[in-house]
Amino acid sequence: MARRLADAAGTPPRLTGRRETGLPRPSRSTSIGAGRRQATAPASGGPGHVPPYHDGRTGRVGPRRDQRLRRRAAAGHHKPVGVAGPYRLAGGRRPALVRRGPPAAPATSIGGRASPCPMGVIFSVPARWRAEAVTVGRDAAIGDAVPVCEVDAKPAGHLGFLRVWTADARLGQQDTMDRFLDAYDATERQYRRTEAGPLDAFEASFVGPGGTRERAILVSTIWGRFLLTVGGADDAEHQAMLPAYQLAKQTARNNRE
Repeated sequence: MARRLADAAGTPPRLTGRRETGLPRPSRSTSIGAGRRQATAPASGGPGHVPPYHDGRTGRVGPRRDQRLRRRAAAGHHKPVGVAGPYRLAGGRRPALVRRGPPAAPATSIGGRASPCPMGVIFSVPARWRAEAVTVGRDAAIGDAVPVCEVDAKPAGHLGFLRVWTADARLGQQDTMDRFLDAYDATERQYRRTEAGPLDAFEASFVGPGGTRERAILVSTIWGRFLLTVGGADDAEHQAMLPAYQLAKQTARNNRE
């Protein structure tokens, strides 16, 4: 009787099956591991499909390679910076490995009591540079500067020298420098006040009589003034020797031994 009344009122009967609704069937639910989170995994198929991977520690589901890279990164195996995706460059090439060179050799200290040239100033030079005392005195003087030490760059593969002179004329710093540069026939001079380590200094860049660039720094110590000069066989050698000159400049200090 109720069925006939519902038909008469135009009310559709209640449907009992999902297939009759015309809706898509739900994706199958896959349980991965006893007691783990339930995850919905798409059915396999299609080119390039990557099977899902379930991380039991984090509960995340994702492609196996992503999970593997996360584990490697956590263990300290990082990918090269700036390289996305797998460890390959364009064309299937692997990135080049960075090879570390041998550690830098320790510097050699010049000017101390045990060095070949004991003097009032101490500084460092690269380990393979060889120092030798100059004992000819004023016979090799240039202006008021008398050579006391010569450091040869040849064992390190350069053609040139770093020389140390005493320059104790009772003049100002620039006048003392000019006395040396005038006697040396230096041109294109450029001056600047600076420091050598903690010591007051006066520096000059110039072109020597041979037409190559050279540099000199007058350092004031408690034992008087010392002039350090650097020059190479040509401008390329001079440029290559500048790091050693900068090392000597930065490490200069009074000799208190």
